[in-house]
Amino acid sequence: MKPFRGAGFRESRPLERIKEFSWRLGFQASGAVSADFLKEEEERLDRWLAGGMHGTMAWMERNRGKRLDPRQLMEGAKTVIVVLQNYFTRQHQEDPSAPVVSKYAYGRDYHPVMKAKLKELLRFIQQEITPCQGRVFVDSAPVLERAWARRARLGWIGKNGMLISPEYGSFLFIGILLIDAEICPGDSSEASQGATIHPGREVRAVELLTESEHRELQSGADSDEQQHPLQADRVFQGKPDSVTELQGQPISSCGADQHHLKQPGDSEGGTMFSRDIPDRCGTCTRCMDACPTKAIIAPRMVDARRCISYLTIEHQGKIDPQFRGKMENRVFGCDICQDVCPWNRKAPQHDEPRFRPSTSLLQLTKEDWYALDEIRFNEIFGDSALSRTGFDGIRKNLSSLISFP
Repeated sequence: MKPFRGAGFRESRPLERIKEFSWRLGFQASGAVSADFLKEEEERLDRWLAGGMHGTMAWMERNRGKRLDPRQLMEGAKTVIVVLQNYFTRQHQEDPSAPVVSKYAYGRDYHPVMKAKLKELLRFIQQEITPCQGRVFVDSAPVLERAWARRARLGWIGKNGMLISPEYGSFLFIGILLIDAEICPGDSSEASQGATIHPGREVRAVELLTESEHRELQSGADSDEQQHPLQADRVFQGKPDSVTELQGQPISSCGADQHHLKQPGDSEGGTMFSRDIPDRCGTCTRCMDACPTKAIIAPRMVDARRCISYLTIEHQGKIDPQFRGKMENRVFGCDICQDVCPWNRKAPQHDEPRFRPSTSLLQLTKEDWYALDEIRFNEIFGDSALSRTGFDGIRKNLSSLISFP
């Protein structure tokens, strides 16, 4: 890697160079915004917490100030750099009766993979752009990732609380890099370019959706209108898990697998966002209609206590018997609200080798799942996101499924 260029670095369009290098690292899109207080998210976060919609996620009540102000996470922070990593795949579990795992957990745990890439990006900035200090975050601290991705104009927040990219849909991990240097000093002039696809990326939004399809999406119509939402797996499988948010504010669970759970800071957005990437959900309510536990109680308002993703990953204690028979055989996370989203219909598959589905996982039959012992569990899931829930947690989830022997 070339050494730091010195005082003339500002003449070389630092944001564009950062975006290009992040693309070389395998990120699909990136942007940068000033590390300011998330004022518009403050009320939403407080209302979401006051409503108790965070369930047993007590950490959501802690470090409130840090969630709203990144400068409390890192002293002197001036810039928030946001990256997106696609993990969509059309591969699926072979036994249709087997307990279902969310697509984001098919390969290796995304936390260390994303963090390693972000640290490489930080080193590049330090050596090639400007001396600085930085911290990386991937669902491991009180950071409202979707709020920052929206502000960086990497997408809009859908009615299910997920970030939706016009190029990639919603099958995306979000990474955050805080640095104590200004990349877009003082205004949005350079940042306004920020939420673009990376240089060299050949697939553009126009290739994913024709004009007629785009009009259909905005009106909520679709050519396969009669298709039952849950049958959409045949067309577009995939994504993180469900949701947890307050009026467009997804909630980031500190120190756990919360990338799928909405963070109350990821909602409809500021001027910069609305100017460049408008909300394109239109009148479509497929995600709301498809949720089997009715966790999406209003557009961009998700009650985590009813969310299958929360129940199978974050919830402490036994799953309420009222949900038995309503979990659509989901044992770890839930993709349903992503599977039915028309914006995922033509989502490109990822090319990250470490996220390739585990053959052992895909081949597990229903009988195999219920016969799992801890040794076999660790063999198959030792380096996956399921290891965070652990063998006991998966057994608890299995016992809550209607198919449990």
